[in-house]
Order: sequence, then C-alpha cells, then structure tokens
Amino acid sequence: MNGYSLSKRAVEESLFCVALAFSCLVLPSKVLRAAVGLELSALFGAAFMLLASLAFLTRKVRVHNNSFWLAFSMALIGGLASVIASSPTHLMLGVSAGFTVYISESCRLALVGKRVATFFLLSSYLALLSSAIGIAYAYFGGMPLFSVHVDGRDNLLYLSTFSVAEVGGFIRPSWIFDEPGALAMYLVIAAVFIIREGSFRNHLKFILPASLLTTSLVMFLIVLLYLVLTFRIKRSLKLLLGTLLTCGVILTIMPGVFDLIGSFIEGAFLDRLALEDGRVAGDNRSNQVIEFFSLLNSDILWRGAFALHSPPPFHDQSSHPFSIIFFYGILLWLPYAGVVIILISGCLLKEGNARFASAAMLLLLLQRPYLYHLAWMIQVIFALSLLGVFRLQLSGAFDRSER
Repeated sequence: MNGYSLSKRAVEESLFCVALAFSCLVLPSKVLRAAVGLELSALFGAAFMLLASLAFLTRKVRVHNNSFWLAFSMALIGGLASVIASSPTHLMLGVSAGFTVYISESCRLALVGKRVATFFLLSSYLALLSSAIGIAYAYFGGMPLFSVHVDGRDNLLYLSTFSVAEVGGFIRPSWIFDEPGALAMYLVIAAVFIIREGSFRNHLKFILPASLLTTSLVMFLIVLLYLVLTFRIKRSLKLLLGTLLTCGVILTIMPGVFDLIGSFIEGAFLDRLALEDGRVAGDNRSNQVIEFFSLLNSDILWRGAFALHSPPPFHDQSSHPFSIIFFYGILLWLPYAGVVIILISGCLLKEGNARFASAAMLLLLLQRPYLYHLAWMIQVIFALSLLGVFRLQLSGAFDRSER
C-alpha cells in the first residue's frame, strides 16, 4: 500500500513537472510560437487548465487563508477595473492571476519537489551550453541557419541559440526565446526553484555567473547580489584559488583566450555601463519612465491605454514599474505594487538564500513587470509563491540549514 502511494505521488509530480515545463518554456517563447503558428491565449488556456486539473484532481486543495483572500482580491480588482475601463480584458487578467495564485499555493509542496528542481537545473545548463556554443559558432564565422520573424525582428538561429543582437562582435544569445533579457528572466526564475528545493543550490555558483553570457545588465546586478549576500570567507577563498588555478592553466594552454574574454566583457558590460549624457549607455528603461509621465492622464490612470479607442502614440512602455498602469490602469497595478512591497520586505527581513531570491525577483519584476503577462504569469506567480509572497511571509529563511 505504501509503495502504491509512493508510486502514485511520483506519477503526480511527474505530470505536474511536464505541465510546468510546458508553461515555462513554450508559453514565453515567441520564437517557438511563431514557428508553429500557435496563439498565446490558446496555449495559456491549455496550460492553465492542465495545471488546474492536476491541482484539483490529484491533491487536496488547501491554501493558506492569506493566499485565498489575496487570490480572491486579485479577481475582484480585475472585475472592478473591467467595469471602470469597460474592457473584458481587465477581468480576464485579474481572474487569471487570482486563480493562478490559488493553484500555485495548492501545488506548493509539489513545486519544491526534486523533480521540478531537476527540470529547472537541467534546462538552465542546457540553455547556457547552447548559448556558449552559439556564441563561439558565430564568433568564428558561422552563419545563421535560418530565421524566425517575430515582432518586426528576425531571430537568427546560430547553430544552438537564437539571437537578435550583438555586442563587441559577439552575438547576444536568447536560446529559444526572442531576446536575451527573456533568457535572463527564465534563468533567474529557475534559480528561485533551485534555491527553494535545496539539494542543488551549489550549482548556482556556476549557473548564475555563467548567466552573464546573456549580457543582461539586470543579470549583472543579480550576480553581484548573489556574491554579496551569500558571501562566506572560507568558501570565497576556495573559489578564488580555484579561479586563479583555472586561469593559469588556460593562459598556459591558450594564451590568446583572455583577449577574447576581455573583448566580450568590454562590449557586453563595460561599454554599456559607461555614462553618456549623464545616463548609463545600456539603460533603455529611463526613457520609458519619462515617456510614461509625459503621457499620463486620467484616462490612462483609471482605464489604461488598451481600453482607449484612441490611445496616445508611444514608443515602448513594456518594461518599467509603471507599465501596468499605462496599459491597464492603476487598479490592476495595485497587486503588483503589493508584490513589490513584500519583496522589498523580504530583502530586508529574510535570511540567507531567501533574501537573495527575494532581491533577485524584485530586480526582475521592476524591469519586467510581467505579473499579468500571459506568457510569464504562471512561472512568475509560482516563483513568488515559493517565496511566501501570497502568504505574507515577510521574514525568516527557507529552512534551518540556511540559518
């Protein structure tokens, strides 16, 4: 009987892992969706129903009271926003986010299972290996194998990774996604799942620094945070010694490799961090915020640009802390603002890896506020659930081993 129970649980966790993998890889990949001609709304509906079915059919659906009322409040806010904006989209987003919170909380024990963590670990390594191979392939003269047209841009496949841009003579890899920032976002969310499960945390010593291959500036900040918040003198000395020995061996065997690495670092980070006209050269968010406040009016504040028959012309309003206000109005922005406040509290009050995970998600959501984005909603909300955001857990560590 016990063996049957264990076998049943293993099957349930495996099914859940497959559903989560579909949600985390296929939904946010504009390249895959464009290549096969699938609509995002249909894929989201399929993923949502699959996860909901697994939650209700294979588990006792019990959630924390705080989580239940937060999920209900998100759906209610969506309804109120829909009435004010005269737009069913607001209701759909609020209800979808609320139910996703409910599902994530009911599946929370499965989320921290080893199968889910193993999926995110292996997919992270695969993404990084594919990126490294693609960068080397393109640098040494490899031509794109084919392209996929997405949002007015050609995503070029360099052997094992897509890319839409280059810096310093190197392509910026995006793996199966449509831009390097999306790959960086996936790797950060994967790190949260890996940290929360606990068994594979040591792998982050390689995965996070290697994620700099994306050349994402927010990833650069997150790696710095990881080094600072998880700093241990003994462990850091071992890491420094190992790095020096590795560099010595590489310099002896391939003396020109450091010039190559130096060129990559200069083009990917140093040039983009340089100041130009009082701003960081690689900063493409400040202009969005400035434009947002220049466009803000009562209609946008309460209804959002998507609900207006004649929205004002704008360049890009997708990637800053006020994006949700611009597109959907201030009511749908309130749950996002609450998440940000709870993550800030986690940065200040939590301990160990829980503090780093909160800080990483905070940085991620400040520049990509995808709480309602159908492509990212499921994995963002599930990651926030692991951090205790919807249970209002503002302090403490993940487990005693972190203390």
